[in-house]
Amino acid sequence: MPDRYGAIGYPLGHTVSPAFQQAAFDELGIDATYMAIETPAGDLPRRMSEVRNGRWAGLNVTIPHKAAVPRFLDGTAETAAAAGAVNTIYWKNGRLLGENTDVPAIGAVLENAEVEKEVRALVVGAGGAARAALLSLTARGDDVVIANRTISNAEATLDAVSPDREIEIFDLNSPSIGEVATEFDLIVNTTSVGMSGGPAPDESPLPISALRPGQVVFDVVYRPAVTPLLAQAAEAGCRTIGGLEMLVIQGGLSFELWTGKPAPLDTMMRAARTALASDSD
Repeated sequence: MPDRYGAIGYPLGHTVSPAFQQAAFDELGIDATYMAIETPAGDLPRRMSEVRNGRWAGLNVTIPHKAAVPRFLDGTAETAAAAGAVNTIYWKNGRLLGENTDVPAIGAVLENAEVEKEVRALVVGAGGAARAALLSLTARGDDVVIANRTISNAEATLDAVSPDREIEIFDLNSPSIGEVATEFDLIVNTTSVGMSGGPAPDESPLPISALRPGQVVFDVVYRPAVTPLLAQAAEAGCRTIGGLEMLVIQGGLSFELWTGKPAPLDTMMRAARTALASDSD
């Protein structure tokens, strides 16, 4: 019987993870299946019990479970512990562990794009992806500010990730967000705003007045390939980075934790792009 892997989150109608993870298993001749497992918040304890009982060999974790999952595990790797958020669940030496592969994936995407380090960076959002972005950007030496609609959530994120670090919080609801955001060299959207299948698929987390030529705008949302934010950014003369490369890199790191084998990233990227293209046909 093949090992079973999957992605848990809610909603999951947008995910292409099954397409590229299955392609990776098939490429390496590993007898395994990977599927999307829609898991509302109330179903998380049951889903984690299924992992304990051997139904799932490993999981990816996405919105809204990244910060909630650690309490169900035997431990977390250093990066996940620092982030207070888990996006990969795996077994090691009989222990159920969590890792956060978003952190190195964000760094890899920015490095591959040759984005300058030690710049002013604005992180939009305060969820699990925001925690990963804060860790990754501060490791680059960037001067980071976080903007979120709910200040208490942003404070909780900072308490979890960097309680001793002075990182400014800005109210995303403020009428001056447009003027303030233009001061940043790099903007990273970690919210689901603009995501197909999400609660606000046609919206942008920032007004177009927040964007200016020369900025780098990185949206971790990958479906659609050009989100409303990225469309605005292109119109404003910004350099844009979509979320698909980050998704595949973090998924490749998850694959390596599960299998102990190098991930076939080229195969995974081709499968992800094919899945996105077929979805838009």
